[in-house]
Amino acid sequence: MRWAIAVLLVLVAPGVFGCNDSTEPDRFPDVSGTWDVSGIFEGFPAGMNAIQGTVTVEREDGGELSGDASIRTPAGSAPVRGLRSARVDEAGRVTFSVGPSDAWAFVGQVAGDRMSGTHQIVGDPVAVPRGTWTAERAP
Repeated sequence: MRWAIAVLLVLVAPGVFGCNDSTEPDRFPDVSGTWDVSGIFEGFPAGMNAIQGTVTVEREDGGELSGDASIRTPAGSAPVRGLRSARVDEAGRVTFSVGPSDAWAFVGQVAGDRMSGTHQIVGDPVAVPRGTWTAERAP
């Protein structure tokens, strides 16, 4: 009978007393929330080069992100919508695409409540419009 109690204590005690806790700290930066995005396209006249909008993200498993985006471009009055291929790595590198495909790519770095980086329209046969962007987490 004593051996049964000893075995039971060995099996149950770690869970009861918090021993052998296998949870490890989160290695990915917290990027969840709504971000106010602004930026420019290089090579366009002032007043025709600004981008502005919001990106809302929630972190899923690992560094995968889900959410939505709505960013206005200088070329159109309707915002480009949709968030695709969004990810953050352990070092805080953020990547995502905006729109119905992966044609408008954003790459940046997160530091607390700020992000910044570059963006580029990929696949344009004539030129590759690109620029810089910044974002601040909305309160």
